[in-house]
Amino acid sequence: MGFHPHGVQGRAFVDGSITQDINDINNIYQVVGSDKLVVLKRREASSAADMCDLCILTGHESTLAG
Repeated sequence: MGFHPHGVQGRAFVDGSITQDINDINNIYQVVGSDKLVVLKRREASSAADMCDLCILTGHESTLAG
């Protein structure tokens, strides 16, 4: 996974092809946790307020089990 201010991009190990692509110019994303769960902080790009959402990224393997 590669992270940038407006989203995230996933690529296949085998051939480097793009498997996931999130590019949202209306929001700014920041990685705030990445132990067993990847957690992103999301806030509006046009807002000066400190309000934000937290997003948990999960993949094809269960990261919530055990």
